[in-house]
Amino acid sequence: MLPKGMLKTNLEKRMNPFYSEVQKFRLPPFVEREVLRLAKKAVEMKLTMSYSKIEITAGLIYLVLKEFNLSPLIKDITKVYSITKNKLLRVSKFLSQNLNLKIKPTEDIENYLIRIVNDLLLPSHLVKKALQKSKKLDIISPLVKTGTSLWLVANEDGIKVAKSQIARALGISETALKKNIKKFT
Repeated sequence: MLPKGMLKTNLEKRMNPFYSEVQKFRLPPFVEREVLRLAKKAVEMKLTMSYSKIEITAGLIYLVLKEFNLSPLIKDITKVYSITKNKLLRVSKFLSQNLNLKIKPTEDIENYLIRIVNDLLLPSHLVKKALQKSKKLDIISPLVKTGTSLWLVANEDGIKVAKSQIARALGISETALKKNIKKFT
């Protein structure tokens, strides 16, 4: 017989996969804690019966990053957890509804700009210019707004960057990017 306290509860056993999955994404500690808190709530509510623990983890990471306005890129999460964008969004919607999470859309595009400028090895001064330009653009999607403003300021500065590169880096369609660039040029 194990000493008292050594026997894992059923909840602890069901939470084990979440601990290892959440560490794959290298999150700030406060984000990791919130993801695990919500994962525990999802397990207690038996929401893990609808989707795999990997899908639940990915969905919770996406939602918590949005909650803390850390501008998650869907492509980063889908790559780490090997799930499709549609599946990630479906799981996130399911979780936000069942856990009563009120996640506001990301409005702050500065984090997206910094990440994309670094990914594409563009000059860092474009971030500030694109941020100013984005305030003048009437585009609903923060990712499309990011891509459009970045391409416009790069073009104004004579810096060649392909629309396809920006679209791929942001995980948006090139068509949406081209349509909005055309609207503002």
